[in-house]
Amino acid sequence: MRFRFATNADENEVRAIRRIEASADRFWQRFAEVGDPDLVLEDRELAQRLEEIHPRLRLDVEPAEGDGSHALVITPEIERRLIPLAEAVVARASSRKNWRHATGRSARNWKHALERVRRETGANHERARARAGFRRGHLLDIVVYTDGCGGHEDEAALDAAYVAVEALLGEECLHEWVGAISVAPMPRGGPLRLVGADDDTTSFPLVDLADAVDAAVRGVTDELPGPLCADASADWTLLEMEAEPGDDYRGQTDRVLASTRMPEMLKCALEEAAFASSRFSKWGERFCTLKMDATGTQEERLAKRLALEDALGPSLHREQSGVVVGGGVGLRYSYVDLALSDVARATETIRGLAQSQKVSNRSWMLFFDDEWADEWVGVYGDSPAPPGMLDD
Repeated sequence: MRFRFATNADENEVRAIRRIEASADRFWQRFAEVGDPDLVLEDRELAQRLEEIHPRLRLDVEPAEGDGSHALVITPEIERRLIPLAEAVVARASSRKNWRHATGRSARNWKHALERVRRETGANHERARARAGFRRGHLLDIVVYTDGCGGHEDEAALDAAYVAVEALLGEECLHEWVGAISVAPMPRGGPLRLVGADDDTTSFPLVDLADAVDAAVRGVTDELPGPLCADASADWTLLEMEAEPGDDYRGQTDRVLASTRMPEMLKCALEEAAFASSRFSKWGERFCTLKMDATGTQEERLAKRLALEDALGPSLHREQSGVVVGGGVGLRYSYVDLALSDVARATETIRGLAQSQKVSNRSWMLFFDDEWADEWVGVYGDSPAPPGMLDD
């Protein structure tokens, strides 16, 4: 369900949010009663109240920082679509002395990372090494080499590697920039070495992972263009996709044709790979698409979409709130792809222009970021929920 763009139009949505808010208040009441950092994770009632909010939320306590404050972390871990829910829960917390609240675990130093890996998995990563490289969508794939690893499918080694990478990078960096984490045995020493997929000649000590990832991320972001909303000129690429016929389509699964000035970004979104707008814009721009139920001939659908694009482009550019970065057609829907620098302001402009052109009531703004996967904005106040949206 959505939180950032929830409205009073859907009574079921309003009731669900009120239930969550009441559960969150009970959680924070119990937290105030427990208080002691050494007892928080052991308190069954506190854990039960968090589960009442959502069973996939997890609780953690990070050690005191230099100011003496501990961090209470409420995280959905890999379920990034639940970040708005976690943020809504944290927003209802009362300030308490020596406590901070967060929706993700922060990066830890080497000593704390090793301790966490030992505590949670029993593994010793003191000698571990790593290798990292980019693939499509500016995603980093990381290989962790460890003693005792039984091969690529060693689940215990994979669990330990994941904990280590998360501890060293922090959850935000991990989920924004890391595509896959895999494992391999530590190569044997000796005068003769087998060269292959597990060759570690380009590896480095795991202790250096955070610095290596930071350098790699800087390399990508340094090459990203200036603010997209300030520059309407760009080269455009035509993409063709295949789609299976159906009665209706979630997301963008019916797309068959797209014209885009950002092919790498769009391919990442259409392939439903891990997505974070920060990998494609260093100016805080957020990527989304305006999805519209379309009728008529192909020519009529194309003309209507282009007319809307022609209206949106100058309006968004004039107020510097966004820019059209692409468009496309599907078996049922039409799409206009956007980069928004001011989401609230651009949303009003987009809805107003779409309404003036009398697009279908079944039209929505859908966001590409994993963390906003359940968020949507109807073009009209009574637009139904988009097909395929989760209800939990």
